[in-house]
Amino acid sequence: MPILDWYLDDDLTTLDDEPIPGLAAGSYSDAVELHLWVDKGSPSPQPAANVRVVLDTEDPASAGTFRRSGLPPQDELWGWMRVVGFDNTGDPTWTIPATGWQPVGAYAALPLGTIPGDCAVHLEVRFRPPVSAPELAWRFRPGAIYDEYAQPVPPVVTALGSGVLTGVGDGTRFGVVSGLALTPSSPADDEVHVAAGVWLHRGALYAQVASDHQLDQDDGDSAALTSGESYWAALSGGAGTITVTKGLKGAAPAKPAPPAGEPLLGFVRVAYQAGGSEIASAHLDVSAVVADRYRCEADGLDVVISAGQALGGGTLRYHFGSTRLTLDPSTTSYLWQLTSGLFEITEDIADRPEPSALLFWEVETDASAVTAIHDHRRYAGRTVCLRLAGAAPVSPGFVADLQVEHPLLYVDEVVFRVSDNGSGSSGSTVGEWFVDGVTAYTSQATDDQRPEIAHDATVLATREGVAELRELRRGQVVSFETAAYPSGGKPERVELILVCREA
Repeated sequence: MPILDWYLDDDLTTLDDEPIPGLAAGSYSDAVELHLWVDKGSPSPQPAANVRVVLDTEDPASAGTFRRSGLPPQDELWGWMRVVGFDNTGDPTWTIPATGWQPVGAYAALPLGTIPGDCAVHLEVRFRPPVSAPELAWRFRPGAIYDEYAQPVPPVVTALGSGVLTGVGDGTRFGVVSGLALTPSSPADDEVHVAAGVWLHRGALYAQVASDHQLDQDDGDSAALTSGESYWAALSGGAGTITVTKGLKGAAPAKPAPPAGEPLLGFVRVAYQAGGSEIASAHLDVSAVVADRYRCEADGLDVVISAGQALGGGTLRYHFGSTRLTLDPSTTSYLWQLTSGLFEITEDIADRPEPSALLFWEVETDASAVTAIHDHRRYAGRTVCLRLAGAAPVSPGFVADLQVEHPLLYVDEVVFRVSDNGSGSSGSTVGEWFVDGVTAYTSQATDDQRPEIAHDATVLATREGVAELRELRRGQVVSFETAAYPSGGKPERVELILVCREA
């Protein structure tokens, strides 16, 4: 098993009663930088999986006894931590993004994911006691928990709702929700392309259509590449736009960290080329991308379950990286998450492995591969469905509208349905929705993501397409229109459902 140790920022001095400068009631202390090392200097370093950092407080009534709850600094969340850097001596391919400040204390921890052996995460810690905090000689001890996938929470939390946590409204959460794959041009040129998709940034949902990003021969300091040199660029999801962060050039350049709170979409290596950049598939690295919400993807007879967090059965379950599960051939498998956060597979939906198990996925296989994946995830927190429906107008146009009466909603999914195919031998029924008269598909002229159902479709509902408008506020009016019909005529009725998460 790996050994995890805390060092000061010189990477030589182990942590031992380091003073906290500026600690005073009613204000933030100065930050202290700490380095968490995994198997530092070991000849056979081992990784630590699913790491999260906690902070304990010494009980003033019992010297040497540290508690994770039941003392004011823990229950009132005096401690705050953030990631500010890393050391990847043991694995030069590994990186970890910087984060914003997050509270740590009772039931609150800072997630780090898997840390390779002989690598370190650089963190800063600070404290903010409330004005009423008693003047005592407090001592704090950071800790790191690994290879665990759940923690207890007060029973009332899961009694109020269980399921996958979307992260909407949680300013500490970020991740890829759907799409956003990186691809090069064909033939190779100086651009990398990002597919349409949705991401979570500091608790808010953002979306974009496909975009192109040019990467020239100048690094992050505007220094031109020369023979044998290259630089890495990080693409990440910012507050509504894709951020490109260039690193510094070199013969073996380091990867740059994306801005704090932005989910990584991938790294691109740009090498010296006399005639300009040429980016190929081999120059893309998406190994550190973290998808969210326990997404399921097939790989032969395996499925890969992404990172995610969920509530159920008195525990907060968490995975900061992906999990690979192998399925039996020619069967239907049901993928459950247990109270421990681990996964279990059954071949009968009635065979629930434990009372608080959460069913996430139903997967069908043939002799050699996955053939179908059915989503059974449910979500914790408040879901609001805004439904607009009516008879399809004779000519494409207005169907229905409504006024939003919730303070803040994020549109998580758009469902478009028709009662029938209409008629004709070509074309589709196309839907479109608007917020205060502005289309949700603002870039449709370059990448039309509006939902559509073909004249010969056998399934009369779709969840495809990426709407760029995601935020709805009280008083706004959402309207629904049809934009096109099949060649022979319209369907009888049309329906649009906006599945929203309350922030």
